[in-house]
Amino acid sequence: MTSQIQSQKASSMAKSIGFWTVPFALFLFLFSSPAWPWIEQKTNVPLSDGKRVVIKEKGFSLTPPSGWELHRNAPGFTLLLQTPYQKGGGVQRTIQVMGFKGVRYIDDVTARIFENLLVTKFSNTSSSIKGYRVRNSEKIELENKSSAILFYADYLLDNIPLMQVCILVSSAKRHFLVIYTDLAKNIEDVNNPLFAEAWKSLRSIELDSAPPDRFQVPTKLLTIAIGLVGIFLLLAITRYSFATVKYRSHSRHLESDVVSKEAWMAEERSEEGHNWTLSQKEKSSKSDQTREKDPFDDDLAV
Repeated sequence: MTSQIQSQKASSMAKSIGFWTVPFALFLFLFSSPAWPWIEQKTNVPLSDGKRVVIKEKGFSLTPPSGWELHRNAPGFTLLLQTPYQKGGGVQRTIQVMGFKGVRYIDDVTARIFENLLVTKFSNTSSSIKGYRVRNSEKIELENKSSAILFYADYLLDNIPLMQVCILVSSAKRHFLVIYTDLAKNIEDVNNPLFAEAWKSLRSIELDSAPPDRFQVPTKLLTIAIGLVGIFLLLAITRYSFATVKYRSHSRHLESDVVSKEAWMAEERSEEGHNWTLSQKEKSSKSDQTREKDPFDDDLAV
């Protein structure tokens, strides 16, 4: 009965509390009790066979560690993976996948924002958490070469040193925070096979689309603006070139007309000169003929 009440409370929290508060509140259930009460009711929890798990409606997939429990309907989570519960086995290692609507740019600005967000949310979730801090963050590449932001965080939960490896990824529509939680000593030892197993799963994350770049829209607008300016300049140059060619053609026509007119005038002058010469010759010829027929000349001859 107690487990049923706690399960109902968890479900109602998922509907009524903010989307960041719900996963962190449920996170506390996981590490403040041997196992989740609502999970204990299930006798046929599916186990991972090492094959990729696809959450098609969210556009998310990863390859869980083989033998881990798969919980697709955990309230507040897109997917919850955890090692099978063993009595007296200590803390159950978990990989929690939380999905949220909206894009997050994978850059330093987002990293700083989420550092503060993680500290604020986890620190205020319960008084059992002490000294929650983000050690560092960095941009990494996953197996499929997509970009992600990696955070390392540590804290005390009921005086137990724990660590988290948080990975932030984003598609064109959603962003996901994937958190691997274990004892601090297991995560700090990079050669620990338990950490290597979880790290391989984290790096297998794939989304159905890539996130946009923070400057993608301004860059597109700048590209469009440059393109429009280029088209305007091309039209202006083309128009100038056309006007220049037209002007030169018109100038050549004018020059041709001037040359033709000058040639015509020269020809006219030449023809007038020729006509004048002919006229003078005709006048001279007529004068000679008149002189030959002059009676006075005849008288002189007699």
